[in-house]
Amino acid sequence: MKAFHRMSSVALAMGMALGTSAALAQTAAPAAPPAPAWKQGMPESMATSTLAPLAGKNTATAAADIPIDKIKLPPGFKAEIWATGLPGGRAMALGDEGKIYVGTRGLGRVYEVSNNGSERTVRTVVDKLVQPAGVAFKDGALYVMAINKVLRFDGIEKNPAVAPVDMTEAFKLPTEQHHNWKYIAFGPDGKLYVPFGAPCNICALPTPEYAQIRRYNPDGSGMEVVATGVRNTVGFDWHPATKELWFSNHGRDWMGDDTPND
Repeated sequence: MKAFHRMSSVALAMGMALGTSAALAQTAAPAAPPAPAWKQGMPESMATSTLAPLAGKNTATAAADIPIDKIKLPPGFKAEIWATGLPGGRAMALGDEGKIYVGTRGLGRVYEVSNNGSERTVRTVVDKLVQPAGVAFKDGALYVMAINKVLRFDGIEKNPAVAPVDMTEAFKLPTEQHHNWKYIAFGPDGKLYVPFGAPCNICALPTPEYAQIRRYNPDGSGMEVVATGVRNTVGFDWHPATKELWFSNHGRDWMGDDTPND
């Protein structure tokens, strides 16, 4: 009986030890953190690559420090600095009175550039928005579109202090940030065209509200989808005669320096 009890005790101790080891094994190996979004689609052959996104410079550069003399241009062309003091500029829109409005991404600002003849002055129209790259101008009003906000500044060129009209609710913006900054413009039909990029590098099936170009009436009503399967357009325009919409498409990463052809 004593031998039986000794064997039972040993077996129980071994069982407890095995159970404890299994529990430790389960808790000692946490899941590896997911790869950053910009690494999605990286092939195994490039696993040791040092390529990585470079953050944009978010401070102003003095004109004297901009090496425009290094820019190679065809005969008859000239490069010159027109305005400084607006870091992070992403897209521009021309106002009716000649002022230029510049949207940014990381800085969350929209600038106004006034041309005073011999010099240009820059002021911040709005700040602390989420990637307000999208700017457009129509009928005296500046339209600003961020990831989660749409603002309209009526008569801003004549009234710099005008309070914006918040139009966000009418546009029903999806919230993902990846490729969701905007390039916006009014088409020849008077509609506001807005892209919604794919929320990834190579989504196979992005949800229906992404990877498309839409158009709206200026007040945000009448939404229509005019193009799908568009990963990330960062510019578009209309043919002057046919009025066809032509747009760029920023293709996927990790396919080399020369592909995809976009």
